[in-house]
Amino acid sequence: MPTQEVENYFNERLRKLGVTDDVNTITTPVYQSIEGGYEKTAETKQRKAFESNEKGIQINYYLPNGNNITWKKGNNKWPQNFHRTRLAKEETYEKEGKTLTKKYHQDKGSPLVPYLTPGVIHKYVNQEQIETLVLIEGEIKAFKSYMVKSADEQMKAVEFIGLPGIHGFYAGDYNHKKEINEIIQQIILECRVRNIVMLLDADTLTLKWKEDKDLSVRTASFATAVKNFRNSLHLLLEDQSVDLSNVYFMHLKAKFTEEAKGIDDLLMQIPAKQKEIMDDLMSFHFAKTYFDGIILNDGQASTVDKHFGLLNKETFYTLYKEYIGSRPFIFKKIKYEWTGEELKYVKSAESDRFARIGINWVKRVVLPNHRGIPEERIEKWSVTEIKRDYPKYIAEQMVNRDIPRYDGFFSLPCWDQKEYKRTVYGCYNLMEPLHWDPKPGRVDVTLGFIKHLFQGEGKIWYDEQNKCYQEEAYKGDQFTVAMDYLTILHQHPTQKTFVPCLVSREQGTGKSTFLEWLCMVYTGNGTVLNNEQFKKNFNAHWASKFIIGLDEGFLDVDKKSERERLKQMVTAKEIFLELKGIDVKPIPYFGHLIICSNDADNLMKMEEEDTRWFVVKVKKSEVKDPNLDDKLKAEMPAWIDFLNKRKIFHKKVDRLWFDPKDFETEQQRKIAQTTKARLDAVVENFIKENPSQKT
Repeated sequence: MPTQEVENYFNERLRKLGVTDDVNTITTPVYQSIEGGYEKTAETKQRKAFESNEKGIQINYYLPNGNNITWKKGNNKWPQNFHRTRLAKEETYEKEGKTLTKKYHQDKGSPLVPYLTPGVIHKYVNQEQIETLVLIEGEIKAFKSYMVKSADEQMKAVEFIGLPGIHGFYAGDYNHKKEINEIIQQIILECRVRNIVMLLDADTLTLKWKEDKDLSVRTASFATAVKNFRNSLHLLLEDQSVDLSNVYFMHLKAKFTEEAKGIDDLLMQIPAKQKEIMDDLMSFHFAKTYFDGIILNDGQASTVDKHFGLLNKETFYTLYKEYIGSRPFIFKKIKYEWTGEELKYVKSAESDRFARIGINWVKRVVLPNHRGIPEERIEKWSVTEIKRDYPKYIAEQMVNRDIPRYDGFFSLPCWDQKEYKRTVYGCYNLMEPLHWDPKPGRVDVTLGFIKHLFQGEGKIWYDEQNKCYQEEAYKGDQFTVAMDYLTILHQHPTQKTFVPCLVSREQGTGKSTFLEWLCMVYTGNGTVLNNEQFKKNFNAHWASKFIIGLDEGFLDVDKKSERERLKQMVTAKEIFLELKGIDVKPIPYFGHLIICSNDADNLMKMEEEDTRWFVVKVKKSEVKDPNLDDKLKAEMPAWIDFLNKRKIFHKKVDRLWFDPKDFETEQQRKIAQTTKARLDAVVENFIKENPSQKT
């Protein structure tokens, strides 16, 4: 059942569109089965174009005969009606490391089909001709256009179909994408369509400049969709028995981008001009006032490329110069700049994928991690391969001029996006910039997760009245110490501090999730290792990282060398980077080690006077949340904002910031007692049991 908020959204949206209950009702025949098919009866059935559901406006999809489009979900025995939902609240999702927004939802695995407005269904059922069929990206845009044209007798032979995207005209079978969708084909044939139009929004010929963005990519995607649309109709155009004669591509003029992106906005904002708008649309490639268009009958790709400014750098810049200005821009992987007289070659954008560090050539490979967030890796490369992969003149420019040179590797964390630098003292900074853009918001799930791990008496809660977080902190309190530790990592990334050791014999405590979460906070600058990975000869996979998680860490109490190695890592200022095929070189070391282990009482040998370890015994979660990772990820921008603003409670008093007494725990003392040298333990126990033997 929809909430009152969603119901209000549904009613208000339909009111603005002018969709009354009568307009929202589609009357279709009732069909009866006959041998070899079906036939319509005198009975009729009323269906709704739009309904409200729990997420927003449910857009119902129908076949040309008026029956529901159905599909089978998963292993379900019976098919269900297909619909899409216009969300009352837009949702965000991650793709290739970017946070994107979606306005529509449809079930995973459901088909990609066109949306038929009531006019199309009516004409198909009654075998009436459709002179011109307009395909619009968006169901609501198509429905509003249908409503307006229905009031104009001169538009009687024009009908509209909605597409769920710019590629929504394809056939349902992915293996036959080159053909038009069979539902659209059915309408073209049965309703004897003569003209077909693909209509897009006002932002079609606009772009947003970004320094490292190839501006031709989005434009080329639109152009490809238009070419494929024309090609999908090729067989119908060539068939002399088919009425289809003309194929057009049209879009709203770019000047309407801000005020009326889609045709529905245009029709609603200036209702007095609705007839004029429709008349201009029906002018096709001769449209002047509201639309631009081209005829696609000849099927020439150059016709489309010219319209989108893709023929060459000059036509591209001329078309989009109001968005680019005098700034350098990337067109088809090459960076250019307008000098005032001509477009000057700046460099190949591909050159940024490579670097010469010292005397070694490397390639910067960006791959998504298991969360879909891109992370950079350095791979050894060669000049020969660069020359093999690119045209000669481009490769020569890249190798001799464009590829950046660095004197060596360096490592310097910086989480201020404005202050971060890739080049430090002429060296390549192995630390990546912060992935997340800080944004005010709630971090209740994140705070609850940290509170569960570290327990303690400290509290942080959201003050509804003042719309901010309040904190009750205590000196030496485990929760307060943990919050200060996390804040120090963020606000003072070059500061050395203690090693959190999360231990528990039980599974499902959240220890490993904590490591993964920290690596997600500092994406590209964190890694989680097991003991074998930690002991490998080459250390490039962790030596330059900010977060070094050792999961299921257990160091043999008798292996002093391993303990000393860990202890040294806590305070070391420099480390030798061992990258396969590249000479070993020292780099600054700012790694922060975190250890998680199931061996709660025998993690490693600890001395009672040791001041490096913050050992916390974690309790098992009372309630397991399978969506915890997604919730923590969703709060990440707000968490960064929270860390930027939070004040550190414990004052700096030691090289590891804290007074060692403030992070000493009962579990640490227990491990120290358990892992004492055998002789020491025997003597101590003897004295405790025989006090009269003391000397």
